[in-house]
Amino acid sequence: MGERIRVFDKATDTLEADMVVFEHAGVSYVFRVDMDVADNVDVLSHEYNILRTRPTAAEVDAEIKRLEKQAKQRKPRSSSGNSELELKVSRLREVCTMLAGVLAERKGVEVGRIYQLFNITSL
Repeated sequence: MGERIRVFDKATDTLEADMVVFEHAGVSYVFRVDMDVADNVDVLSHEYNILRTRPTAAEVDAEIKRLEKQAKQRKPRSSSGNSELELKVSRLREVCTMLAGVLAERKGVEVGRIYQLFNITSL
């Protein structure tokens, strides 16, 4: 899963503007290079930092499997018969917290804002 950056020149590549294409984890992100250079550097740097820290689908799957394995290894907390349900709820909360964090990072907002948008009480 390498990263690749390609630069297209509008004069030689017959495009309407110069472009920079950044490929990460199989997804291409295209940036027009028709802004001031400092603005472009800021935009590219911000997007790169988001992409660099974003977990891949394989990493998210591995984390979910790790949490499931960890939950299976825990001893039941109560003998009332609800321990399995409690474990499922706990696992779901952990996964939701992780996904809310990923979404918050992608959108550049606080995690609390994600909870508020989806009307979720704080986990």
